Amino acid sequence: MDLFAMRARALKALANPVRLRIVNVLCEARAEMSVSEIAASIGELQPTVSKHLSILRDTGFVQSRRAGLAVLYSSASPCGAELLKCIDGVLAADVRARSEQVNAA
Repeated sequence: MDLFAMRARALKALANPVRLRIVNVLCEARAEMSVSEIAASIGELQPTVSKHLSILRDTGFVQSRRAGLAVLYSSASPCGAELLKCIDGVLAADVRARSEQVNAA
């Protein structure tokens, strides 16, 4: 798989509001969380969160470890938080540019 295909796969993994919220909550927590804790934090059902965690783990955004019967999840890299901040910056710049266009008209 070439670099651009790998990037597309990673971006596709993030192209879901639930997965973005999961990445965000794990980055903000800076600690391990169980599926039930994540589900409660983002207001989703546990089976839904489990499905999305699997996708995020397969693409390297989250990591997991077993602790007895529980599986604990955490952000795999601080880059996840930085990526979300970068996206927010792009969105803010776009809103400003559109606002300027409206004001100029």
